[in-house]
Order: sequence, then structure tokens, then C-alpha cells
Amino acid sequence: MIKPISLQNDPAGVTTPREDHTFAAPDDSSRLSWLDVEEALNAAPLVLRYDDLDPHTYYHYRVRVTYLGRYNATVRLIADGKYEIHGAYGHSLRGARYAAGYGDAAAVIKRKGNGSTPVITPLEFVIPKAATQDGVLELSWQRLTGRGTQIAEVWLIKCEP
Repeated sequence: MIKPISLQNDPAGVTTPREDHTFAAPDDSSRLSWLDVEEALNAAPLVLRYDDLDPHTYYHYRVRVTYLGRYNATVRLIADGKYEIHGAYGHSLRGARYAAGYGDAAAVIKRKGNGSTPVITPLEFVIPKAATQDGVLELSWQRLTGRGTQIAEVWLIKCEP
């Protein structure tokens, strides 16, 4: 994660990304990796940078992302500042889950039997080869609505075309 301002200069993490943690009940079926999130408050972008990727590979990359957190944000994902990976995704201002602007299936959020615990489905998106041909990939999540961006898990996956 890229932090443009040091913790010393932004101790509350108001203008630079930070880590946040949640509590899960012992019977919660969520993955342990989903108890911690990377977050960026307000309009600050959340940026991950991957170096040393193989620029000449026959393979392409996909990103698997798990959006999770209490802010109920709508976010947009951009690669290298110019390739839109997905458009607006998340919650509307009325709290309804929606997805728009991409072809991959939307995350399925369902309530378990008693209606209290959501079932979370990670999303996967193709990264254009042009975004990784220099051996570097920068993924930037931009908040469109909500208090901030929260992401529990990100995987960069090398796949056959």
C-alpha cells in the first residue's frame, strides 16, 4: 500500500490510507484475513503497487478483491491511472447493493438462515496486458460515495489467456 504521508504527519489516517480491524464472533464463518481491512477515508485513494511483474509473460493477470467494511462505500478501480478495471461498485446512497460498468459477475451478498450474517463473495477482474507490460502495476481505488474505501483482501493472480 502506498502511503503518501507518514503516520507521524497524519496520525489519524485522515488523508493517507491506514489499517483497520474488526471483531468477529467465534461462530462467524468469515475468513480470518477478512478481519483486517486497508482503508482510505474521505476522498483519499487507496493505492497498491506491484513491482517486478514479468512484462514479457504469455500470461495475463487478474485481480481478486474482497470489498468488506462498515463504510458501505461505492468505489471505482483504476489500473496505472488510465485503465478502468471496474466502474461504480458498492452501495447506493439508499443502502442497496449494485454493480455497473463491467462484465464480471457482481458479488453475491446474502443473509444466512437467521438473516444476520452476510455471505461475502470476492470479485475477480481482468487486468489489461498494457497495464503490466512495464513490469509495474498500480491499482487505485477511488471512493465515489460513503465515508471511505475499505478492502479486506486483494490477490494478484497470474492466469493463462
